[in-house]
Amino acid sequence: MLTSLDIRERFRKYFVSKGHLAAESSPVIPQDDPTLLFTNAGMNQFKNVFIGIQQPPAPCATSCQKSIRAGGKHNDLDNVGKTPRHHTFFEMLGNFSFGAYFKKEAIAYAWEFLTKEMGLPKEYLWVTIYLDDDESFEIWKEHVSPDRIVRLGKKDNFWEMGDTGPCGPCSEIHIDLPAYFGFAEPAPFDDKRCMELWNLVFTQFNRQPDGSLEKLPRPCVDTGAGLERLTSVVQKKYSNYETDVFMPLLDAIAKLSGKAYVPFPPPGKVLEGAEKEAFDGSMAHRVVADHIRALVFSIADGAMPSNEGRGYVLRRILRRAARYGRTIGITKPFLASLVPVVVESMGGVYPLIREREKFIEEVINGEEVRFCETLSKGEELFYEIAASSKDGKIAGADAFRLYDTYGFPLDITLDMAAEKGLTVDQEGFEAELKKQRERAKAARNVSGKVLTTDYEELYAALGDTVFTGYSENTGKSVVTALMKKGEGKVEELASGDVGQIFVKETPFYAESGGQIGDVGTITGSSFAATVTGTIHPARKLTAHNVEVTTGTVKVGDEVELAIDLEKREATRRHHTAAHLFHAALREVVGSHATQAGSYVSPERMRFDFHSPRALTEEELSKIEARVNEVIWQDIPVDTKVTNVDEAKAMGATMLFSEKYGSEVRMLRIGDFSLELCGGTHAKSTGQLGGFYIVEESALAAGIRRVEAHVAAAGYKDVTVQRAQLKEAANYLHARPDEVMARLEKQSDEIKELQKKLKALQGGQVKELAKELAAKAETVGDLKVVAADCGELDGEGQKALCDALKANLQNSYAVAIAVRANDRCAFTVLISEEGVKAGLHAGNIVKAMAAITGGGGGGKPNQAQAGGKDAAKIPLALEKAKEMFANKN
Repeated sequence: MLTSLDIRERFRKYFVSKGHLAAESSPVIPQDDPTLLFTNAGMNQFKNVFIGIQQPPAPCATSCQKSIRAGGKHNDLDNVGKTPRHHTFFEMLGNFSFGAYFKKEAIAYAWEFLTKEMGLPKEYLWVTIYLDDDESFEIWKEHVSPDRIVRLGKKDNFWEMGDTGPCGPCSEIHIDLPAYFGFAEPAPFDDKRCMELWNLVFTQFNRQPDGSLEKLPRPCVDTGAGLERLTSVVQKKYSNYETDVFMPLLDAIAKLSGKAYVPFPPPGKVLEGAEKEAFDGSMAHRVVADHIRALVFSIADGAMPSNEGRGYVLRRILRRAARYGRTIGITKPFLASLVPVVVESMGGVYPLIREREKFIEEVINGEEVRFCETLSKGEELFYEIAASSKDGKIAGADAFRLYDTYGFPLDITLDMAAEKGLTVDQEGFEAELKKQRERAKAARNVSGKVLTTDYEELYAALGDTVFTGYSENTGKSVVTALMKKGEGKVEELASGDVGQIFVKETPFYAESGGQIGDVGTITGSSFAATVTGTIHPARKLTAHNVEVTTGTVKVGDEVELAIDLEKREATRRHHTAAHLFHAALREVVGSHATQAGSYVSPERMRFDFHSPRALTEEELSKIEARVNEVIWQDIPVDTKVTNVDEAKAMGATMLFSEKYGSEVRMLRIGDFSLELCGGTHAKSTGQLGGFYIVEESALAAGIRRVEAHVAAAGYKDVTVQRAQLKEAANYLHARPDEVMARLEKQSDEIKELQKKLKALQGGQVKELAKELAAKAETVGDLKVVAADCGELDGEGQKALCDALKANLQNSYAVAIAVRANDRCAFTVLISEEGVKAGLHAGNIVKAMAAITGGGGGGKPNQAQAGGKDAAKIPLALEKAKEMFANKN
């Protein structure tokens, strides 16, 4: 039986064989599309290609895209656990053509993959097309009988990503589930009994905001087949949850709860009594199994539970899972314990979740612990409210009280009400929520941050702070407001107090656009304060984070403001360097390498960008050289205040996810770089001195990060490296220009010595193998060796295993342990006769490793594992002997 891993890999290999680029899955957190909460389809990462504003990475591509549908237009959250096939997180298999081919090839590929690669019987498959898509009808007739092609309307067979964007007619492949599973005889097409397996979208249009359809520059193909659905069909499981995708999680949840999981019954079967009660209870297993996958992948890709946007969707998902856990008897925080199960199943395909496993566990556990502190009291209140309901409805005010006081998202209250046969006044809930927002004045600013009452009141009274720092480093102003840490708005700050100073105008740049906020001093006739940072707590209201060092500052005081000029200048240079790097990156690597984030400070420039792979050393060298070439040309850095439309017309680069106001600042560096930017910059590229790339690394799936230094920070790098080179030269008794040659010579000498040492060890290993084989015990029909072989490296261990097999020849069971420092490693070898007798090397080595605090496994005939506590090797070897004797 094919596993989900097999299906995913077969899909990739099939389309690669057809000339497709195998594209990596993009993160589930959209990096450059502000219209989406989550990545919800394979085509999301190619949206700009489809609408003609970005060049495709290849003529055609294939991917297995991590996707989430929870919140927004595409929201499956409420159906999860109730149906066999709804999920928040899922994987979408897809193939995409960017003008390379169209309907004929797309249809042929899909049909061939399903019927030949997956072996699905044609007689159970149906095809649907858009009403007037005669072209698809004629093509499909080459593969199926015309009476198995069904024409459907726009609702079913015209695909749209959203209210605007790419769209077009589609064709779907369905399977008659009751007939396929043998529950019923084949019947005419009925979308209630047939399940969609694959959707082929023929993307021809781009829907405009006014609803009109604009032809795309080139007709494209976008297809999607849900991996979970396809796996259920291939594995002959009626529900996605009974496949190998979910069963490891469901088994773990059953173990935690002590309640067995009950699978979906065949369609048409009516459950009653205890059987129905057990099945209904298993909805909790399904909800938790689904939700933990969504949490793991979204947190790995950079999302965090919060009270707004996608963060609030995650919080709802987590709290819903935690609450359902309680319905099956799991009273303590448990979700983090399921993270390793997800990692074990999917970490090989998506290594980022393995890299961030501990962090994901910490985030989930912390969030669940906080929720559980109020969950019990919230449940008590709900049951009181439910018991007192006389009209079968939970009042909106009561639902809001659960939300506001105990953190119950509305969907939890809806679920709990449904379990009691009650409904919830959702309109009343929304009305109460609106009242709270009005009371708190928690309006949203342009960046989407929720403002506190104090800051909103301040903004309403003070408005935008005038920024003079583009041309001034110092300034005079009047204190308009003060905040004290831990107290809020005050009339004065005394010596030793930490808080915030607000003024009418300031030369201090507030942290934004990746640029760190300025530091410096604010002084008056009766006080002095150190500015430790500058931020925008509300829109363009500027707050100076301060510690008062002497005297007392009061509202209304006249003050002098002075930025730390040395740090500002260093920050300017690094910010300009970020723009130069971005331009050089796109020039060397391609326009697809777009900005995903940045951070500039006096010490460094950090730039995050979209890329499916690491940059090569050659690419990094070219980028570094190109930036330095522009620096040495000493090109003026010019800024111009304009509007977005004019900036676009001039070809300015802008962040797709950024929200720009009616007025923008455009930064031009000769003909090399033209971008929108509100930060501060060097006056010319020559002020940067030199540009030095320090590190290139992975930040997330599809996101790379480069750190670089300029000017004094770059000079420091050079001096440190020069000192290190001199030190190495002195150690090697060579000149600096001879270091590499001397190291190569020493490396060759070491390799020669290692070769001689290996030869000596090889002889010792052969002798050891002979000795162990001669001392082998006989257990039943098998020759058994279980030995601690001391210190051996990986190659020595392999050589010993080969020698043992040669000496024992057949009918053997071997368990050897080797050690290095306090750690250890195990290898188990089982002959063909031993395997037939019931021995399994993978199971045995796993049991041995567990004793020493490690893990591993492998095939029935050979397996390896590692351990942490070498002192327990004797116990592990005894365990192996025991299992050899018991044939398990």
